[in-house]
Amino acid sequence: VVDAGGKYILPGIIDPHSHLHSLGDNSLPFPEAIRTESVSAAVTGITTIVSTPHVPGKIAKQHEAMRQLREAAEKTSLIDFKFNTIIFFDSHIEEIPALVADGFNVFKFLMGYSGDEAAAMGLVGLHWGFFYRAAEMIARVGPPAIQLVHCEEPEIGHMLIERFKAQGRTGLPAWDE
Repeated sequence: VVDAGGKYILPGIIDPHSHLHSLGDNSLPFPEAIRTESVSAAVTGITTIVSTPHVPGKIAKQHEAMRQLREAAEKTSLIDFKFNTIIFFDSHIEEIPALVADGFNVFKFLMGYSGDEAAAMGLVGLHWGFFYRAAEMIARVGPPAIQLVHCEEPEIGHMLIERFKAQGRTGLPAWDE
């Protein structure tokens, strides 16, 4: 018996920032990835995950890709989940109302990636005008639609990457710094 008076009791832990898998990543099919990751989460007390799957920019229809991921997760996940959507193209901005109507209401913008770094991830470098147009659409749709921003400044990031490379520093401690 534990006296929990005055304390919060949570039935499980919510992991609000996970990256389970990327659509098109051949390392492990998504249904298997969500199954194995949800088992690992459940064993450690995590009962809900919020993931932002990376749907490569070459996939023009974000809504359909997100629906496929959700359907796969519904069949194989052992825990609750929610997916955020990354917006890459103008066509994705146009999909925001339909995405929200279908339960995908959080939109993430990877503003800190450009040039070779963006290309290596299958992304195009986003710019603040694009972000503003997307923010206008999200505002038109209204709650519960919200946006998340990776707000690193790519020019500063690239300058620091070159500085650290010149110093021979390429590992995780340099990345963190």
